[in-house]
Amino acid sequence: MPGVSVFRREGDRISRVADTGFQPGDDFCALWHLLELLPGGAKGWSPRFNYA
Repeated sequence: MPGVSVFRREGDRISRVADTGFQPGDDFCALWHLLELLPGGAKGWSPRFNYA
């Protein structure tokens, strides 16, 4: 099953901090939901460029 995992390195130790599988109807098309899986979340991240 396709999905995504997020890992954190602390010194020599690597641990998985979040994971989820992709299923029909998921809203992972947007980057924001993937950023929220990171240990610190999106933290106000915004795109560097404006394409509008």
